Amino acid sequence: MSKSIFLCWILLIINIKADSGHFDGCSVSKTVGYRTYQQFNLSTFHNNSPKPKEVIRTKLFFKHPKPYIGIDNGINKKVFGHSNNGTTFAIFKSHSDFIYYKNPCDTVGNVSVFSGKSFIEVDVILEKTGRMSVIIYGEHEFVLSCSTGFDFQNDTNIGFIISHTEIGEKVPYFYDCPF
Repeated sequence: MSKSIFLCWILLIINIKADSGHFDGCSVSKTVGYRTYQQFNLSTFHNNSPKPKEVIRTKLFFKHPKPYIGIDNGINKKVFGHSNNGTTFAIFKSHSDFIYYKNPCDTVGNVSVFSGKSFIEVDVILEKTGRMSVIIYGEHEFVLSCSTGFDFQNDTNIGFIISHTEIGEKVPYFYDCPF
């Protein structure tokens, strides 16, 4: 084996080892039917680490270009996902608003970090007052935040839905990662 091939293998192994530390303690998605979709009760998360005024503070890693995150308390569903195209993302106060791309609560455009080439870190925070924030890391950091108008003070049964919006795509993601 030549020195250059050997060096390439060493660099590849070092790169894999360096990336693997990011996902220690995370849960890995499962494929359901034609897509990678999961719904959880927040009480099953081991690494949810909210501050005193929060209900949710969790970390995820997405590779798919169109991630979807829904927070549902049985009455209201808040959604983070793409808006109109693959590079504009928004927080919506309802699933219907997300489906029809109307009334986004907060938007950010030109988000090209979800390229499908590498895993991108995303933090999701839901305050008891209903303020939802999503922080997208990468080459540039993007923050979306809005008051959803709903009170989560006394909710004990909160659902968390994670997916991506392309049917037929089976791209894994990591969720419930430690901070």
